[in-house]
Amino acid sequence: MKKINIPLVLLMYAMIFNPPVLSFGWISENFPVKGLNWIWIVMPLSLIYLWMNRKHLKKYVNLKAVLITECVIAGMLVYCMLIAVINHNPVTAFGYMVYWMAGDIPFGLAVWVYLRKKGQGFEELLDHLLGAGLVMAATSVLAFIPAVKEFFVRIMEAYGIPYVRRLSLYRNYGLAANMTATASFVQAVLALTALYRAVKGRKIWYAFFPLLALSANLNTRASIIFILAGMAAILVSQLWSRNIKEAGKFLIVAAVSVGVAFGGKYLVQVINPQTSAWLAKGMSQMADFVSGAEIEEGYEGGYFGMLGEMSGWAVLPRGIHLVFGEGRGILWGHEEYGVHSDIGFVNDLWRGGILYSAAVIGLYILVLWKIMHSKTVSWQDGIFFSGFFLLVFLVNNVKGSFFIHSDVTAVIWMMIPALLWNRAEEAAPELPTKGIKAEGA
Repeated sequence: MKKINIPLVLLMYAMIFNPPVLSFGWISENFPVKGLNWIWIVMPLSLIYLWMNRKHLKKYVNLKAVLITECVIAGMLVYCMLIAVINHNPVTAFGYMVYWMAGDIPFGLAVWVYLRKKGQGFEELLDHLLGAGLVMAATSVLAFIPAVKEFFVRIMEAYGIPYVRRLSLYRNYGLAANMTATASFVQAVLALTALYRAVKGRKIWYAFFPLLALSANLNTRASIIFILAGMAAILVSQLWSRNIKEAGKFLIVAAVSVGVAFGGKYLVQVINPQTSAWLAKGMSQMADFVSGAEIEEGYEGGYFGMLGEMSGWAVLPRGIHLVFGEGRGILWGHEEYGVHSDIGFVNDLWRGGILYSAAVIGLYILVLWKIMHSKTVSWQDGIFFSGFFLLVFLVNNVKGSFFIHSDVTAVIWMMIPALLWNRAEEAAPELPTKGIKAEGA
């Protein structure tokens, strides 16, 4: 069993969740830049590491595939910037593509080259990703201590994160820049990944699944239904493959997790009744959505209220702008543009119209198809991760945008070098069943 590198785990936590500790708000409230994204720290380190290990980069990575990917992103960036200029909108709205090209991709490559040099592979990459999720989960648990949560809130306020004080009354358990949005979806993704790996043989991840799930559910109620759907899919896959013994273990873990969830509900009710009421209201909204009952629209109705809020889906650009877009999103545009929608599919149409939306969705589906047929992992694992990322896209692109620089896309870019750009195309070995050792800093 290969060791986990603790400094690498912490760097991955910083790159994924962007803990808002690099803040200038402590210096002055009038400072022109509130905070610094961790990508500006990690990016030069990644590029330096890749340059120093360029021979290994050529050995372990299909650089032609990387170049094609960078060129495709650059082409989309030029198109969107051109549309923005024509419509007199700022081009800075598409900085996320620069983040992808100059930050996320080099870091993903650096991580993969480092692991390959150590004789490690995709399984160890997942171990490090799950380790980053556990760091985030640890901050969620620490936030149950009022003094620690207040400290986290002050850090996020100094960073310039909006509404953090109000939201902290019943959520914001942990330390991440996008606590109530993509950070929670990532924790849900990692929770299900831990469960899947446990089913496949890495039993130790059974123990950490409840902690990752708790971290997700405390900050975004929609992650509850996402995790339940994922658990059902994993169980069906085990029954389909006639792995009755493992399915039985899975059911035991699921029952224990449900028990922990109910116990945690009462604990939360004692610690913070407002959080307990918020979670209970979310469960009620989910039940109403499934049963077809009426749900409050908009923010009061939560994620499922957004699904039923037809006004959010109907705010589309008109005429030729529907085809080419206007070079801007309307996620936070209510005051400035007079229109607003939290729905990612709608925002993509405003950014680049039907042409841009069709391009990014088509390319993403192509990536999922290639993951499904990747020779780095087994066929079953390829099916799991491609289906998994499709579900993440569909869920995450309703309330919020998927095609931006976020916690979710950071995780995907960390996995792409292993799944699509790995030069040594060998099938994944069977998972060992021993525990995980930690390597000191």
